[in-house]
Amino acid sequence: MSVRIGIDFRAALSHPCGIARYSRELARGLLSLNEDIELVLYSATRYGSVLDRIPRAIREHPRSHLIERRLPAKALKALCYLPGFNLKWITGPIALLHHTDLTYLPNEGTPEIVTVHDLAYEISPRFHEPDFRATVGERVRQAVERATLIIVPSESTRRDLLERHEVEAERIRVIPHGVDHVLRKLEETDHPDQDGVPRSVFEKPYLLHVGTIEPRKNLVRVLQAFEKIRREGIETRLVIAGPKGWMTEAYERALNHCAYRHEVFEVGSVEESTLRKLYRSATAVVYPSLYEGYGLPVVEAMAQGVPVMTSDRSATQEIAGDDAVLCDPEDVDSMARGMAELVKNEALRDHLRKAGRRKTSLLTWQRTARQTYEAYREVLQGRVQPPSVQARTATA
Repeated sequence: MSVRIGIDFRAALSHPCGIARYSRELARGLLSLNEDIELVLYSATRYGSVLDRIPRAIREHPRSHLIERRLPAKALKALCYLPGFNLKWITGPIALLHHTDLTYLPNEGTPEIVTVHDLAYEISPRFHEPDFRATVGERVRQAVERATLIIVPSESTRRDLLERHEVEAERIRVIPHGVDHVLRKLEETDHPDQDGVPRSVFEKPYLLHVGTIEPRKNLVRVLQAFEKIRREGIETRLVIAGPKGWMTEAYERALNHCAYRHEVFEVGSVEESTLRKLYRSATAVVYPSLYEGYGLPVVEAMAQGVPVMTSDRSATQEIAGDDAVLCDPEDVDSMARGMAELVKNEALRDHLRKAGRRKTSLLTWQRTARQTYEAYREVLQGRVQPPSVQARTATA
């Protein structure tokens, strides 16, 4: 009889972001394994059916069960914290529950695995509003305390977790994300004729930034560095792709005051086909984030042979290594030098294209899924115990 694994699939249905990508691709990868498991993918949305947002490889797979509830996210969270509530009322019987997002819903009596993507809300008060930091911080603390295993995407996030939470190293598994989704054939959920990006964007060379617009992405300094190289006579444009996030006021002021505002193109969220075109047409990707738990745009660019400039710290340094131009993300001059070098040095770009493809060639979602499945087996076979059991054993 198949083992039923519950996965929080709500993030997969939200606007494009790294956690949404992770949730979808992990499910696809797990279903591709030749293992006797079924996935119970539970979702809740106020907008009705979400089947058209889910790739056919997931929604039509015989071992995939999508649980749809027309319910606002806040209402679901409120229900789950009511005394006596059990998530199994929604999912049906499951042997294990995997939380993939920041809203970790309790599920009494079922072993749990938690993915902690990053600890940005703890690293700096600049990155989020105080209410968000407090709320998410408490959720993560509770989830980490009760989870049998914790999955993180990088050694950097593992170190952050060990430094900031009372968690045993033996309960953490480092499982990097895949990136081969950018090399896969487009699917029916993509709409290449509805990209909304003017042709003029592609008519001249440009540097590309991909990601949600929010303080951690360091876009104010990106704009300042871009302005600096333009003043030095370096001909290039800047394209910013991604949805508006939170605390964007400083970015919007910097954009409005940029002397080369007419050479900065905001294209917002785009379809998968358009995003690939933006990557592959770019001179380079600039991603000098102030903090990352992984940095998916870095490996997405590298996998497609696009040179990258990124930060010399946190997970981006770890995943890019010597195969990208590294800069100090708090130093505009350092960022400007990196941008200028990528625009002017064709030999460097050619080297980074080849190196990036080599480095990312093993980062497949099936590998991520296989390692995650092995974590499931550890829990299901009792090879690792939840903290509550460990505590009882220690005091016995």
